[in-house]
Amino acid sequence: MANKTVIVDTNTIMTDDFEFKTIKKNKKMSNFNKQIGGSHYLGWKIQPMEFFIANKIPKAEGDIIQYLLRQKGNRKEDLKKAKHIIDMLIESLDHEPNQP
Repeated sequence: MANKTVIVDTNTIMTDDFEFKTIKKNKKMSNFNKQIGGSHYLGWKIQPMEFFIANKIPKAEGDIIQYLLRQKGNRKEDLKKAKHIIDMLIESLDHEPNQP
């Protein structure tokens, strides 16, 4: 069974075997402390991508979350994009055996 990873704070993650790991070893040099193409995530306690990596969230689910969190651009379009990904995931489940 894989270890579950939990974010303790913006600098530390913790696995279920209680090993602490520092994500941001050097705040000035870390890629988790910068953003390309804006600064809308930098004001948050943790950037979405840092959360996805630390919690091993799959790409499609991460995209859904990120579309829901967006604070710029066309809000309605972002919600439609999130819904479209959810619809694709649901459709893909319809093709898997043993799905209700």
